[in-house]
Amino acid sequence: MDAFGSQLQQILNRLNAGDSQAAADLLQAVYGQMRQHTKRMVSYFPGVQRWDETDDVLDGAMARLLPALSEVRPGSAPEFLALAHEEIRRELLDRARRYSGRSWRFTHGDDNRKTWELDATYAADEPRDLDEWSSLHEEILKLPAIERVVTELHWYHRWPGAKIAELLQVTVQTVRKYWKSAKELLRRRVST
Repeated sequence: MDAFGSQLQQILNRLNAGDSQAAADLLQAVYGQMRQHTKRMVSYFPGVQRWDETDDVLDGAMARLLPALSEVRPGSAPEFLALAHEEIRRELLDRARRYSGRSWRFTHGDDNRKTWELDATYAADEPRDLDEWSSLHEEILKLPAIERVVTELHWYHRWPGAKIAELLQVTVQTVRKYWKSAKELLRRRVST
């Protein structure tokens, strides 16, 4: 396990032992990594990107994560990172749904519609595409735990197999096996 993983594990051990300061320390320790992850994820949601900055989304995700830590006690760094990433996705999906709704468009106007139509990213704001994108993210949440962690680290974070293997304390071949399994599961679930 690398130094970052070891630091997280120590704080998680304190959290699970009942240390009231540990949750705040945990959020502080992962803030930079979560901000990078949120920035990358926001780029996949042009409808959210139009209205919110990375820090707005991150603040919402952190506000979700803190109460989640009182209900779910992750036992390892990968479990905690999976929970943190899940809260970022939930925040983004909630914002994307809100911004694609008719009431939002009515109250905030479509005065920019002609400009949007010229922009190729506008297609990702259409409800059909949003539903498909939301469906993919929801299916990722339903993957078995190890496949979900590998998918999040590889796809969202762009971590190489060797770094994931080090964090999970498995071989690179095992990471490849989980990645292949996750892709197959997602392909079957999303294509139906």
